[in-house]
Amino acid sequence: MRIGQGFLLGAAWLVLAAMPVGSAYGTTISGKASTVIEWYDTPREDTAVPVYQYLTLNAIDLGGQGYNFRGYGRLGADLANESTMDADSRLYYAYFDKTGFLASKLDCRLGRQ
Repeated sequence: MRIGQGFLLGAAWLVLAAMPVGSAYGTTISGKASTVIEWYDTPREDTAVPVYQYLTLNAIDLGGQGYNFRGYGRLGADLANESTMDADSRLYYAYFDKTGFLASKLDCRLGRQ
């Protein structure tokens, strides 16, 4: 049984290797994440421990058409949960970008900037 499985797997690899390869589009994806933790007492003697996770995401040349995506935001939470202050999550920006639109004379952005 094991010899049959090995032969079948080898034949499948051979068929895949012999298949013609089409064109593929390359998209560059990059990002960054950082964490900020604060600890302080509010004027009402409550302890606040807000934690923020900042996230950046960039996707360049989506589908080989020159479309780009850029986004930046934060997720927030208060670990102590004693304070009335809220550790808000925020979306600073998120948009699609196309340069050279309409005969290379117009640059467009769509989204929150």
